[in-house]
Amino acid sequence: RDTATVDELRRLRAATHDLSEASARGEVLSRVIEFAGESFARVAMFMVRDGQAVGMAESGTNIGGGADSATLSEISLQIADCAWFESVLEGRVAVRATPSEADREVCDRLATPGRERPLEVYVGPIESSGQVVALLYADHLPEQRAIGDTSALEVVLSHAGLALDRAVLERALH
Repeated sequence: RDTATVDELRRLRAATHDLSEASARGEVLSRVIEFAGESFARVAMFMVRDGQAVGMAESGTNIGGGADSATLSEISLQIADCAWFESVLEGRVAVRATPSEADREVCDRLATPGRERPLEVYVGPIESSGQVVALLYADHLPEQRAIGDTSALEVVLSHAGLALDRAVLERALH
């Protein structure tokens, strides 16, 4: 195995261990953002509720004048107005795509309007209790480069869903 693969497996093991130790929703989601932030320049987490995607937390989205944490928390988008979000919710699988006109609002809300859009974005689901409860958005702005292998991130998103389920059960038992 090459060094990059060994490092990626080490990161993945550490992240899944951290998620197994996390006991609160905020703790789980912050660990996902932290893991994704190691591979992407900009990461944003959106909570899914009643057909809306509401900004929760971010890492690096303020690069180049984009949305910071306070601005992100004010973002509320209709899922039906964003092809990426709608696709992830319908298929319950991550998407990697180039921005289209249907995704213009997300791009503009996460970046300074009029700035470049990313070459490619990643949007992945976090499922809990049988439904998508959060969406992870990631890109490489200001660099215009394609997204590499996201297998490890998808494992982390799956473990995050399990950790959220466990947190709900633990709360119910107390």
